[in-house]
Amino acid sequence: MPRPAKLAQIKMKEPGTYKIVVSGPISPALRNSLAGMSVSETIDGHGQIQTILVGRLQDQAELAGVMNTLFEMQLPIISTTCLEPG
Repeated sequence: MPRPAKLAQIKMKEPGTYKIVVSGPISPALRNSLAGMSVSETIDGHGQIQTILVGRLQDQAELAGVMNTLFEMQLPIISTTCLEPG
């Protein structure tokens, strides 16, 4: 079965722009450990803080590093989206 065209464009060793949404706040002191991604906060429909990270990462390894850092911060990941591959 053929893969969707957008997924076929994402490469393991190429940069891409990603949006990651997590549940909870990220302290200003820890924001520097997120590969230079921009960080903003919003309130969801239940009154809980969601943090939105957007940035260009060099490859899937750097994305995995950011995801691992969020895991170590014990922040539940709500979504990860590749906004612009390549």
